[in-house]
Amino acid sequence: MKFQKILYILGICACMHQSTLANDAKVDSLLSSFEQANKEQKIQISNHLFKIYQEITDTLYTFSNKDTEAYIDYMVYYWTSENAYAHGFFIESRDYSLKAIDACLKVGNKDDLSQCYNIAAISNFRLADFAQALSFAEESLKLDRESGNQENISSSLNTLAGISLAAKEFAQAQIYNRESIRVERTLNRPSIMAIRLGMGAEICVALHQVDEALDLAKEAYEIEKKGGNKSKIAIREAQLAAVYMVKEDIDEAEKYLLQAKEVFEQDGNNNSLVISLTQLGNIAISRGQNQKACEHLLMASEMAQIIGNKLLESKARKSYSQALKSINPALAVNQWERYAELTDSIYSQQLAENLSQFNVKYETAEKEHQIEIQQQQLDNRQLWLILLVVVCLAALVGLFMFWRLAELRGNANKMLVRTNLLKDRLLSMAQTEKTKDEEQKKEISQVAHEISELGAMPQIHLTKREKQIITFCCDGKLSKEIADELGISQRTVDTHKTNIFRKLGINTTIELVRYAQQAGIY
Repeated sequence: MKFQKILYILGICACMHQSTLANDAKVDSLLSSFEQANKEQKIQISNHLFKIYQEITDTLYTFSNKDTEAYIDYMVYYWTSENAYAHGFFIESRDYSLKAIDACLKVGNKDDLSQCYNIAAISNFRLADFAQALSFAEESLKLDRESGNQENISSSLNTLAGISLAAKEFAQAQIYNRESIRVERTLNRPSIMAIRLGMGAEICVALHQVDEALDLAKEAYEIEKKGGNKSKIAIREAQLAAVYMVKEDIDEAEKYLLQAKEVFEQDGNNNSLVISLTQLGNIAISRGQNQKACEHLLMASEMAQIIGNKLLESKARKSYSQALKSINPALAVNQWERYAELTDSIYSQQLAENLSQFNVKYETAEKEHQIEIQQQQLDNRQLWLILLVVVCLAALVGLFMFWRLAELRGNANKMLVRTNLLKDRLLSMAQTEKTKDEEQKKEISQVAHEISELGAMPQIHLTKREKQIITFCCDGKLSKEIADELGISQRTVDTHKTNIFRKLGINTTIELVRYAQQAGIY
C-alpha cells in the first residue's frame, strides 16, 4: 500500500511537470531575451510568447509598432504571471505580477491595473503571504469601486474574503463575502453566484454558524447541479461535506466526499483533492479507523507539500499526527513538529515583514524629510521653467495639428471632387443614346470600376474570437450578454473590444457596425 501511494504521488508530480515542461524552457529563454530587448525585438518576442499563452488568453494577441513599449511590457508580464499561476508556479507568478504593476502604471488604464493587483494578491495568497495579498486585493477593490464595474467589484470582494478566511479574520471575511453575494444577486450569473455562496458557507463554518452554512452550501450545490458541470458539482459536494462534518452527520459527509474525491482525481484538481483526503481522514479518525485515516492523511500531506500549499499541508499534518498517536507515537510527534513549523512559517511571516517595514521607515525618516525640503526648493525654481516648456510644447502641438488637419481636409476635398466628377461623367454617358461603340462601352466600364474602388475598406487582421465579438456587438448585445454567450468573463470581453477598437482606429460601437457592414463581417 505504501509503495502504491508513493507511485501515485510521484505520478501526480510527473503529470504536473510534464504539463509545463514542453514550454518552460522556451518561455524562460524568450523572457530572458525580452528583458534586454529594444522595442522592435520586444514585439517579435511577445508575439512568440502569446502563441504559447493562447491557451489561457483565449485569443491570439499580436503586437506592432502602434503599441507603446509600456503596453507590451504590461501584457507580457501580466500574462506571464497568469500562466505561471495556472501551472502552480506561485513565486514566479508573484514576481511577474509586480513587474506588470510597474508597467501598467505607465500605461494608465485603471481596469488593467486592477487585474495586475488581483493576480499579485492571489499569488501572494498561494504563498501564504496574507499581509501582501490583502494589500494588493484592497488596491484592486479600490480601483474597481472607482470604475463602478459591478462584476469586478464582486470579484475583488471575493478575493478579499478568501484571503481573510485563510488569515483567520473570519468576521472581516464575512463582511466582504456578504457584500459580494449582494452584488452578485443583481448580476444574474449562476455559476459565479455558486462560488460566492460556497465561500459564504466556508466562512459560516469557521464562525460556527452551521445552519446558515448549510443553507448557503445547499443553494450553491443546487445551482451547480442545474449547470451539469461535474467538476463544479464536486467542489460543492466537498463544501457540503464540510458542513455536515461540523453538524456531526459523518455518514452524509462521507457520501459527498467520496463522490467529490473521484472527480478531483480525474481532473487533477490537487488542491481540492488534498482537502477531500484530509476530510476523509478526519472522518476515519472520528470512527476510530486510525489506519485508514493514516492512508488518507499521509497522501494529503505529501501531495500538499509537492504543490507547495503550506496552509493545506499544515491541516493535513495536524490530523495525521492525531491518527498516528495510537499507531506510531514517535512519528506522531514528528508530524506535529512539522505542523508547528508550518504554522509558524505562515503566521509569523506577516509580523516579520511588518517589523522590517517599520525599521526601514524609522531609519530613513530623517533622510526623507531632508529630501522633501530640498525638493520643495527645487520645485519653486523649476515651476516657471516647466510651465514655459509646457506652453511651448502645446503651441508646437497645436501648429502641427492645424497643419495636419488642413492637409487631411485637402486630401478629402480632392477625393470628393474626383468622386463627383466621375459620377457626373458616368451619368452623362448613361443618358446619351445607346450605342454599340466598343470604345465608349469600355470607357463607361472603366469609370464604373474606378468609382467602385473608391473608399475600399483596408484589410485588417482580426482573430476568430474578435470577429465573433464584432458580430455580437452588431446584434446589439452588451458585454455581459456576450460573456455569457461565449462562456468567458466580462473583463475578457471588454479587453477584446478594446483591442478591436485599437486595431480599427475607431471609438464607438456605431463606427464598429459600419465597419463590419462594409468589410462583410456582418
